[in-house]
Amino acid sequence: MGKQHIDDTPATANIGNQDETEWSCNKGGKGKKSKENDVDEISRKNTPKETKKERGGSDNSNYATMQAVGGFFIFYLLVLIGLSVLLMFGISKMNRGMMLPWMICFGIVILFQLIFGLWLLGGYYIYLQSVTAALVDWIWMSYNFYCWLCVYSLYQIYDEMQSPNIELLYP
Repeated sequence: MGKQHIDDTPATANIGNQDETEWSCNKGGKGKKSKENDVDEISRKNTPKETKKERGGSDNSNYATMQAVGGFFIFYLLVLIGLSVLLMFGISKMNRGMMLPWMICFGIVILFQLIFGLWLLGGYYIYLQSVTAALVDWIWMSYNFYCWLCVYSLYQIYDEMQSPNIELLYP
């Protein structure tokens, strides 16, 4: 290593290697690059995330979030499958009350598809792949909306057929 100087100039043992540069201290013992000024960085404890990254591990917080969201979507789609079975029984028995839960849940799916396509365009509009994905998503959404409209029109037919025709007769 090189010699220490009294002023704040670096002394180097090997001019080409910057790792061996030593900084000297000024009168108070706290130079620009002295170790006393770096106490906060040395004594500070790393967070578990930083420690894991230093050891070469990955951050699992995104993985846990993806698992939770994926689990929610799987659960929601399983509920939607159950409501589709309920819809088929409601159509066969001409019961519009059995059709309503499917229409509500499937309407939420259609709204999610709309918002997801907007998110793709808003966040990644400069990439052609995301624009293509948004267009495919909206084409699929329009088909789903058509299916929802078919069920809604059948719901309106059942509503009209099942409405009571009460006539009040006044004496």
